Amino acid sequence: MKTRVQEKAAKLMEKVLTEDELRALLAQETTTSATGLRNKALLVLMATSGLRVSEALGLRPADLEREKGEVVAVTLPATKAGVKQKAGVNPEAAALIDRWLEKRKAIGINGRAPVFCTVTEGAKTGFATGGRVKPGQPLSRQYVHKLVRDLARRAGIEGKRVSPHSLRHTFGTLLARTKPGAVVQKALRHATPDVTNLYVHIGMGEVREAVNGLPALTDEAPKETPEPDADDDRLAALEARLEADLAELRELRAKRAAEASKKRPARGA
Repeated sequence: MKTRVQEKAAKLMEKVLTEDELRALLAQETTTSATGLRNKALLVLMATSGLRVSEALGLRPADLEREKGEVVAVTLPATKAGVKQKAGVNPEAAALIDRWLEKRKAIGINGRAPVFCTVTEGAKTGFATGGRVKPGQPLSRQYVHKLVRDLARRAGIEGKRVSPHSLRHTFGTLLARTKPGAVVQKALRHATPDVTNLYVHIGMGEVREAVNGLPALTDEAPKETPEPDADDDRLAALEARLEADLAELRELRAKRAAEASKKRPARGA
């Protein structure tokens, strides 16, 4: 019987991407256009920092923390208790963010606009906030949801409920493979370890599977006994029936031979 944590972890796995699936999804977005570069920077940041979509879309250039000119962290809105939060930014995401900031500066978007903002002008299509799309406006969460779903479909990811939050779930799961629960909790900014333990449980499941797959090192290793499948059971039943039929056939032949010898006239009579 599954524990409550196991049940929740199983549901979470429906939204978690494998490393290959994550790479395939991100590969669908190119950086040849301003829109593509912006989207790639946004998605890589979410996937490598565990940001919620609202947190990523709410970032302003002033929220980017730099060391020696490179983005190393982002400042996030304070919690209800007034606690300031930060999320680390890895070099891959930092490089894409800086490329995007240079590109948007070149097309005339001022530095007060949200980090991830619109780049085109025209009638509202439902993917940006405000009544009309203008360069420098905040992106909407609906736009990012549609973007992620479209990229997942193009990447051939099936059987999973892929959304922007899947990037956060995947980040937590990948981190839990190599880091202790306390580090995962801090990276995901969970108030309690309860939710973090789901990622740790998933990670430990993968670890156990990997460990169980290691080759035997001694003669003392238990022999693996494969579980019989349905075909094995059916074959065993057919063999048992065949043995019974053969035994019955031998018995009938012996009975007929005995009756025939009784009817045969005695020699010399």
